[in-house]
Amino acid sequence: MGNTLEEIHAVQLSLLEDCRHICEAHGIPYYLAQGTLLGAVRHRGFIPWDDDIDLLFQADDLDRFMAAFAQDPPPGVSLEHCGQNPWTPYPWVKLKRQGTASMPLAYREIPLDWEIGIDLFPYYRVGDGRLAHGLARARFLGAKRLLGVTLTFCEKKVKWLSRLIRRLPVAWRQRAALWLLEGLKRHQAEGEDVFALCRGGKFLKRSWIEGARCSGIFEGREYPLPADPDAFLAAMFGDYWLLPPEDQRKGHDLKLGEIVWDTEKSYRDYL
Repeated sequence: MGNTLEEIHAVQLSLLEDCRHICEAHGIPYYLAQGTLLGAVRHRGFIPWDDDIDLLFQADDLDRFMAAFAQDPPPGVSLEHCGQNPWTPYPWVKLKRQGTASMPLAYREIPLDWEIGIDLFPYYRVGDGRLAHGLARARFLGAKRLLGVTLTFCEKKVKWLSRLIRRLPVAWRQRAALWLLEGLKRHQAEGEDVFALCRGGKFLKRSWIEGARCSGIFEGREYPLPADPDAFLAAMFGDYWLLPPEDQRKGHDLKLGEIVWDTEKSYRDYL
């Protein structure tokens, strides 16, 4: 609904360039990740049906990025994260283009800035072993549940635990989620294992990300990739060269339903 996928991609690429500019100006490492990394490796650009861009930052580096952004934000760009808006339903950061629309109709009543954006995912250095892994996953899943319950206010079928959690004031849910995420940061270790807050939470190897410098082409421009793209993608997707069935070759509307897209008009005009 609204613009073509190519027009949406153009806005997202402009946000990627804004992100690149901040990172290069402040020496902040970042990496293409998720579907964007897969697109760079398999298609040398966007996956043809994808409608977002995913980046990965070490958690402390993402904090540095947010601080640098606050000091000198690019014109017409904003950040959205759960520390800034208690209704934010995810524990990562979005970089958004103001005056645009990317609004799932089913969730339009949730007080968010439904603008075209890109996702900035943190990863945390965790200790080796079951206990460290279990605590990291528990903190992430707890924060994800506390924040994600926001979406259930617009859903008909709601699990009993979500019904219970959403009885809490939104500010309480936010503070509890931030406390859990801060625990991930406080207990970072110098081991080989890391935990990335993408694709439901994934344990990866630090050397797959932070090893020798690696770069690749995405839509005609060179961007940093994880040090071992093959190991990273195999951990995320399995056989990532295998295309999904045709009925799954869709963007976020596959899960969120019909989305209003507009590269020139604010989502507020559609409310």
